[in-house]
Amino acid sequence: MGTSPQRVDLWDARAQVIARLGRVGMHAHAVATVLVGLEGPIRVRPRGGRWRRVDQIFLTAGCVHELDCGDHLVAVVFSSPGRDDERAFRERWQLGSVPTASLPPMERLREAAWSALRGELGPDDARRELDALIGAPPPMRTSPDRRVERVLAAIVRDPAAPLETSELRRRTSLSASGLRALVRRSTGLSLREFRRWQRMRGIAAELARGGSDLTAAAHALGFTDSAQLSRDFRATFGVPPTRVLGAGCEVAVHGLA
Repeated sequence: MGTSPQRVDLWDARAQVIARLGRVGMHAHAVATVLVGLEGPIRVRPRGGRWRRVDQIFLTAGCVHELDCGDHLVAVVFSSPGRDDERAFRERWQLGSVPTASLPPMERLREAAWSALRGELGPDDARRELDALIGAPPPMRTSPDRRVERVLAAIVRDPAAPLETSELRRRTSLSASGLRALVRRSTGLSLREFRRWQRMRGIAAELARGGSDLTAAAHALGFTDSAQLSRDFRATFGVPPTRVLGAGCEVAVHGLA
């Protein structure tokens, strides 16, 4: 098999993007993230901070930052939503509570990324590499609170559905403010942030299934038009969706219905 220019892999909770991201505007991920320059160092600047030149870096969920990746391929590993995956990674690499941290060389991840681009690494092996990187398999539950878990599971099942607070309240018997506070406290995310993350995953999954372009995928996930998708995508990843999911990108979904 030939080398794919870039690719996106989705598992049940985690994800990996290998792409030439170039200059990336200010944005914040809903999950903890590891970035690794595959062809050379990249530059990272947290909001209010200075540019740093790094080979690999950890970014906590919600860390607002921008990137300058030049022409280099970058592997971006996204953990699962909630606090457990981030906690496992911090413990694995002894990071403490810092919002960003340089990491030791990630040669296994680099090799796995190149092997994936060449079509030499299967999804199970790639998943094992991510498990080894983060420190444990992803948690089966996003939140320890069963009420929150019911709400989040409903969003995962249908991220295109409107975020109807009244319906979500019915599932938990909480007030709207109480539900929002409980979700934030137990996961570190707002309901809207969690839904937006699941919708971004859904866009990639729609493309992987074939027969969809970005506009059709946007409509399938409940966006009114491609402009709305572009705004949310930029807020999540700092680049337009075509930068990641454009022509030449191979998108694969593993173990999902």
